[in-house]
Amino acid sequence: MNSIFKPHVFFILLAGFLGGCVFLLPVQAEELKVKYKADRIEYIKAEKVFRLLGHVEMQVRDLVITSEKLDYDTENKTLASQVPFEIVQTTSEGKKRTIKGTELLYDIRLKRAEAKNVYLIIPAQSPGQEVYVQGESMVAYEDGKRVVFLKGFYTTCNHYDKEHQSSSQQVEDIHSLQNMRRQWTHYAIEADVLDYLEGDRVLAWNAQILAFEKQTFWFPFWLIPLQSPEGIKKPDIDVGQNAVEGIFTKFKGYYHWNDFHDGYWYATLMQNKGVGLGFQHDWVAFPNSITRFYFYGLPVTANIQDVAGALISGPNAEVNDQASTQLTTQQTSSVTWLDQVANWGRNKFQDHDLEFRHKQKLLPYTELELSFKDKDFYNTSAYQATRNPSQSFEFRLTDNQLFLLDPSSELKVNSNLSLNQSVNGPLDIRYQVNGQNITRTVTKGISGTQNRTASVSAVLGNSNLNLRTNWSENNNSSRTQIFENNELKTDQSASAPSQGNELWNTTLDLNLPFNDKAKLSTNLIYNSNTSGISSTSVGTLIQTLQPRVNLTQSLDWGTFSLNYEDFFTLSSDLQAAKNQSSGQIKKLPELNLQLNPFFQDTFPIQLETRMGRYFDPSIPVQALTQYNLTEIGRTLLRLSLVSKDFDLGMGMKANFGGTNFEQRLYQTQDAEYIFTARANLRNELSPYFIPSLTYERAVQDQVKNNSPFANFEPLQLRTINNLNATLSLVNLPEFTWTFNGGYDYINRQYQQIQSNITSQIGNQFILRAHTAYTPVAIKDSEVGGFLKDSDGYVYRHGDPVNGAMIPIHQEDVGSFSLFGGRWDNTTLGMRWRSSQEIFATGALSTFGLESGIPQGVELGGDIAYDFHLGRINGLNGSMRFSFGDSWLWHTELDLVFSVQPTTIPGNLEELFALVVPFRVVLRKDLHDFILTASWDSFYQQFNLNLSLLAFPFSTSDITGNLGSLNQQVNSLGGGLR
Repeated sequence: MNSIFKPHVFFILLAGFLGGCVFLLPVQAEELKVKYKADRIEYIKAEKVFRLLGHVEMQVRDLVITSEKLDYDTENKTLASQVPFEIVQTTSEGKKRTIKGTELLYDIRLKRAEAKNVYLIIPAQSPGQEVYVQGESMVAYEDGKRVVFLKGFYTTCNHYDKEHQSSSQQVEDIHSLQNMRRQWTHYAIEADVLDYLEGDRVLAWNAQILAFEKQTFWFPFWLIPLQSPEGIKKPDIDVGQNAVEGIFTKFKGYYHWNDFHDGYWYATLMQNKGVGLGFQHDWVAFPNSITRFYFYGLPVTANIQDVAGALISGPNAEVNDQASTQLTTQQTSSVTWLDQVANWGRNKFQDHDLEFRHKQKLLPYTELELSFKDKDFYNTSAYQATRNPSQSFEFRLTDNQLFLLDPSSELKVNSNLSLNQSVNGPLDIRYQVNGQNITRTVTKGISGTQNRTASVSAVLGNSNLNLRTNWSENNNSSRTQIFENNELKTDQSASAPSQGNELWNTTLDLNLPFNDKAKLSTNLIYNSNTSGISSTSVGTLIQTLQPRVNLTQSLDWGTFSLNYEDFFTLSSDLQAAKNQSSGQIKKLPELNLQLNPFFQDTFPIQLETRMGRYFDPSIPVQALTQYNLTEIGRTLLRLSLVSKDFDLGMGMKANFGGTNFEQRLYQTQDAEYIFTARANLRNELSPYFIPSLTYERAVQDQVKNNSPFANFEPLQLRTINNLNATLSLVNLPEFTWTFNGGYDYINRQYQQIQSNITSQIGNQFILRAHTAYTPVAIKDSEVGGFLKDSDGYVYRHGDPVNGAMIPIHQEDVGSFSLFGGRWDNTTLGMRWRSSQEIFATGALSTFGLESGIPQGVELGGDIAYDFHLGRINGLNGSMRFSFGDSWLWHTELDLVFSVQPTTIPGNLEELFALVVPFRVVLRKDLHDFILTASWDSFYQQFNLNLSLLAFPFSTSDITGNLGSLNQQVNSLGGGLR
């Protein structure tokens, strides 16, 4: 070996021995540089090779290569290793790929690697799942974007025989092809050639399908897709059964035309409904436009055995033949093939679900979005209307810069124009059988809405201006037809004419901050409301205009604000407008001054004063003319105590927050005052027992107090004289019990009594309980009569019909009665878990593990019982079971149910019944697969699905995929912004 040590080489060698520090290899400046660590470095001058020995670690781009010996050819720019090596590559998504082997030759310039006895680990789609590939030899292109294996072995199963791995014979190289074959994989593919394309597929030639290391099938080639859900090319299959469709099988597959066009296709075979076909196509012309078209429907609705004939024939063939015989020869000859096609298609795709969405970038700052939906599909649930057809259209135009502005300007002008239109027509069919007579009631409701919105906004720094206009129309109608033995007996459509409303609303908002403490805000609202529109009436039009202006200034000593509010009636029907304007007070203007609290550390007191001129439309004109006034001036002074706890010793604390005195003086020489006293006394000597009393009383002169206004801040609404009590027991996370109650001294009645219990013991047990009782109020006018319940009926004790009545005496007025009151819903909710460990059934991360799978039982539910009606108002429950610490025994069972009270129409009366829809889901861990079976009583549907753990996907709900359509398109649309 010829070695020439130059000073810089000697320095590198010395540094390698001292700590394996990181340096740059001496490649040319224009070449990609690499970093490395090694115990020792040798330079072979004749071969121009650097040899790294001992704990070698080299980084090239996103690759980290480790070995005990690595040669770097500076002339050919290659790396070579004749001993076992490992390469870890970190992708742009942060995922790691690992390659292990016995020999390596890597060309840095070509990004090509050749290796022998290779073991490759690739991240799968599911978090924590991996794909394992082995081969006698491997060639990788473009740093692993494409990898070709000879004598390859592919699986996603990580179940290895631990004894084989720990045996002395396997210590030298457990990843050799022979040792890999000894590992007990549940399924695998062995092929002469495995062609792996990153994120796309694995193509196997001369492939053997292995199950438990035994050959099960042979194929000349086999395609394994590795795409994410948007790129899955294999069809996914679900099977199930429900009452409407019968036994069904659903297929869903992915297709990809090019970088701009892709989508999904759907197919369903149903025992009772025939065939369902559909597709979803996405056209992404980034960054200018995005288009999605979705359609799913049934060509015909027939039994699967009759689909072929129904597809060929047109609707009502006999009727069409009879009609054609009545035509003259000249008329008959005018029927073209287009008419025949139209006749054939009249009964096709009556059950359909269609949606079209398009987002287009028109100008650099302008976007257009269109959406159209048309759905007329049967429902599989007995708890829903038979059909609920609906149509909607949406148009939206936005512009982020209406005017050409200086790029350096902070001014931004945005606009938004939208049009929404929707029509819904739920159809409900009910049958009633009485002997030989069958009565069928068909009810169809139609609800239509049109909504048009336009808005413009301008932003300059912290200031903004917004203008928004909305014009909406809605109408509702219904039609009920009653058939007896298929003969129309009653048509109630004429007796229920449609009703509609039209609303026009325009709002202008301006927010103009002068600095951090001063701000001006204005608001202008125009309303035009036409109600009661029908075929016989044009409706009643009411037009109003309401401006508001507010100026606020924060100072060191308090806050100053100036408010202006006005209300203009623009309608010709003044009485209707006056009725609508009732309660609208004009402030012309109002000055508000609020000082910061005085004596804040000892006894905080706050002073507030308001002065202004006001107009109340409800005031009779005569009341103003006698004072020769058009508006009335008012001055308000309020002195209030700020909330603060005062320690009285022995755990007692008092708080007088809310106590205030208010004086009002009017220009009409009227005056009002009100004094509100509020005191709270609380004892916290023991944290396990905290009683609290709150007394609040408002005192005012009911005789001399007088206000010229009818609806402006009436003091009568603030009349109060209440005592409230609260008792909190234990007050620990494990258990807390609170009671609330009180007495109203003005109305002489007890207030509602409430009780709440909360309990949480670690992560295992949570309990919530609530009940409330409202005692009946006994009044003076009822003395001499009999006690009535909260519904106003005479209370009979023991028996609602023959029970004894309770007479009322004078001393009973204002007292607490145990009878006749109303119990609110008493609710009880709990969740119990068998262990402290939190587990979530259905989580993919818990499947396919050798050990450590969370297991246990979780029970939860809540019940609401109405003692007043003596029935359950709601009962919901869930039971979740997870068994097995390892994948071999891992099984999950979920049961979710809900008891719902409902009424069933009978021949003469409404019958009360309890409906219990529930859903059961069973999942079995097959290590590399998940077998899922479910039953949903709401839809009367059974589903069965087998999915690969590494690449899970399901077609369990084809039409349900549209539920996330808007979110998906909006996510795509983010690229246009």
